[in-house]
Amino acid sequence: MKKKHAFPSLTIEIPTLNEDDFVNQLTTHTGSTLLLGMFSVDELKAVLERARIFPALREQGLDEFIIQINPFENFDQLLTIYSGKKDKEHLLAEVRLKEGKLSQTEKNRSFPGFPPSHILSIEWMMMQNPFKPFPMDRKALPGQEHPGLGQARKVLKLIITYCRLKSIDGVVNYPEYFHNAYLYRHVFKFINPEKEAEFYALLRDLSHLPLIDMSWAVDYGCIIDARTGKTFDWFSDVQIFPLKKPLIRYFKSEEYTQQFESSLAAHKYIFDENKYINLREQKKSDK
Repeated sequence: MKKKHAFPSLTIEIPTLNEDDFVNQLTTHTGSTLLLGMFSVDELKAVLERARIFPALREQGLDEFIIQINPFENFDQLLTIYSGKKDKEHLLAEVRLKEGKLSQTEKNRSFPGFPPSHILSIEWMMMQNPFKPFPMDRKALPGQEHPGLGQARKVLKLIITYCRLKSIDGVVNYPEYFHNAYLYRHVFKFINPEKEAEFYALLRDLSHLPLIDMSWAVDYGCIIDARTGKTFDWFSDVQIFPLKKPLIRYFKSEEYTQQFESSLAAHKYIFDENKYINLREQKKSDK
């Protein structure tokens, strides 16, 4: 992961584990082989069939799906899906999930009114078709090695359904790249209203560009902060899809709205087109 940078005043606490839970995690029994402590591999396969995800992948020529659920650091879980064979060349998807409590630290309460929340955190999500090249008329987005699977919305819908069933307050995401934040902007908001304003100021000031050029311009360092004259550098931060009223009220609060609007008005970005064209041509010649 390239530029994951969670705001330091926020912490995620994992649930307290008893001795049996700890042993299960370390010995890869129940705690590590059930996704989120609920879904076995066979159950997950059935869910992905019913959600029309596997049928959609078969239409792309993919089949023989292999699912693995493995423990990761700090009791995260890593879900991997392969097609035909368990190796990097056959990898279709990786998803890391963590469930816990999101709250501000005692020493740094930067966001007044933000409630401690029971959340499901998407620590990492990657979906790709490793057997398909990019079309001639479309280049990869930053961070992409292969074309996507076109199933992100369905996967997110499954995650939201699980959260509603478990009465979880919200879903946390860390948009590693600018285009990640763009794709989920309709339902996710940055907890930090200034980061939200920064993102929407970029959308406003780069609106004449297609998304792929927006994202590469940000990644190449071709955006200038007009206030400072310095190159803009994208850092990820905590985004959340609020599901319960306390979180929804936070994002609709007068304080959040005022901070967002004042910061949005203060931000101004300039696209350095010449630098972008030169770097793009240089990248092409390097291939």
